[in-house]
Amino acid sequence: MSTLFPLDRELFDLVIFDEASQCPVESAMPALVRARRALVAGDDQQMPPSHFFQSTVAEEGDFGDDGSELLASHSILELARVAFVGTTLRWHYRCRHEPLIAFSNAAFYGRRLATVPNAEQRAIAPWEGVRFEAVPGRWVDQTNPVEAEHVVDALARVLAADLPGGGPPSVGIVTYNKKQAELVTALIEARASLDVDFRARIQRDRERADIDQVFVRNLENVQGDERDVILMSLGYGASEPGGPVHARFGPLGQDGGEKRLNVAITRARLALHVFASFAPEALDVSGTTNPGPKLLMAYLRYARAVTNGDEGALAACLADAAALGGGRGVAAEVRAAGGGRPGLALRDRLATALDERGYRVKTALGLGRLSLDLGVGRLDDDAYRVGVDTSAWLDESDPLTRDLYVPKFWERLGWTLLRVTPGQWKAERAAVLARVDGAVRG
Repeated sequence: MSTLFPLDRELFDLVIFDEASQCPVESAMPALVRARRALVAGDDQQMPPSHFFQSTVAEEGDFGDDGSELLASHSILELARVAFVGTTLRWHYRCRHEPLIAFSNAAFYGRRLATVPNAEQRAIAPWEGVRFEAVPGRWVDQTNPVEAEHVVDALARVLAADLPGGGPPSVGIVTYNKKQAELVTALIEARASLDVDFRARIQRDRERADIDQVFVRNLENVQGDERDVILMSLGYGASEPGGPVHARFGPLGQDGGEKRLNVAITRARLALHVFASFAPEALDVSGTTNPGPKLLMAYLRYARAVTNGDEGALAACLADAAALGGGRGVAAEVRAAGGGRPGLALRDRLATALDERGYRVKTALGLGRLSLDLGVGRLDDDAYRVGVDTSAWLDESDPLTRDLYVPKFWERLGWTLLRVTPGQWKAERAAVLARVDGAVRG
């Protein structure tokens, strides 16, 4: 910048810094001093600027836990939050299934991101959502060949699928060290040379736009990317059957390393498959001082709970995530709504009435800031397609958000949203039930 452009304070009308959490202040200054205005966009719970001074160790992913190998400098985002007026974007659009973002929402954003569950349960492909895949892998020479094979098998299955609009999902593969990434890449090429069908799928993928092609990257190089499906290979495991799982956490174990986990688990639009060669409980994090390894263990437990459909374990994992992560992100800087809000008594009475009419009814749907008081569906349908709001609307003071944005946000994932007030229930009970009837049957 300094070499190419003159030092003119009004050279640019506007300078935009995207992914500003990764931009050091000293790198931003040459552009900043040449701008009339600046827009700094970023997430302080994603990766900071970093420099690895021991490249060989960094590639192996075998760091200690004292932070000596990693230096994180202050970003332009940190400076901008102090110097400029800020606006926080809380509406989450990337993930089409709420479990894909729920863990990060709890751990890093205080559950203040606006997310909604997908109503179209029957239309969800078997490979969608969060999937925990246990494999009998072993840690050999800083790689896990068995796990890498399973990842390539999954890649073949996903590339053979078709999205509703046509064509296969886009896929990204994230590994926790560079050598595992290199091994996965080599296995993809080897299979393509032997398997005609797989080779055709890879060739078709390479004809797509760059932003939709398969990538294989280690943890340090995925910020800013997104794909329909992310296949995440931890790689680590016991070196021999029944042996211990050594605590090799790499940058994840450093101060701020938990932000790398946040980046890795939020790249997927439709599915995240987590491949692990050990049970979450086998991971010994007792000697770690930073939250990254503990959050990794909590995430593995969470992914397993989602895969098993264990709602009790899922809720416990999200509570652990909130306690470990602390929800320190900018999106968390909003006062959480208190318990016992008006409208919950109405919710319970309406739920009873709908149950008596022969509907499937579930209370408190949603894992983030937005939630539905009631989900209503037919007994012969797997989905809760109609949502009834009896209390959440009272928490939103802005009429545009309450009456336009929130309903549209639910509708984009297949919901029909109805609002019922205590006054309506008291004066027009039969009409309220008829309205719900019409929405469910329609």
